Amino acid sequence: MNMNLMHPDDVADMMGDGYQNEHQRQHAASRYEFAASRDAQETDEQIARLLAAGRHVAVEYQPAYCRSTDAFIGEHKSVLLHGPTRAALVAELEVRFAREDNFLGDGRLVLLPALPLDVPARADEAGSDDGVPF
Repeated sequence: MNMNLMHPDDVADMMGDGYQNEHQRQHAASRYEFAASRDAQETDEQIARLLAAGRHVAVEYQPAYCRSTDAFIGEHKSVLLHGPTRAALVAELEVRFAREDNFLGDGRLVLLPALPLDVPARADEAGSDDGVPF
């Protein structure tokens, strides 16, 4: 049998590509295409340049969906705002939230650089009571 004359979907059905139906196959293809997109890499490079310049960056993540099945396949990342200080960035975000209550939609927002995590005080430091840190 000459497989060069067959449609790729028919070959996949015959050979068993691991998908049970066309919806699964289309979802996987969309996910691979989304992962191979250069948009995320360019956005990462832009964020790295801004952070290296000492800027504070608000990064917006919006859900991405398969065009064929409308299933979730990942998140689009974009630079929403950047500013010289974290306080200036937060002030501008508050203005935007005041103008439009839900301008992010289904998305989420991450402020970079991330604030350092609070490290709990050691038990032997001043201010603790008999080794109990709380």
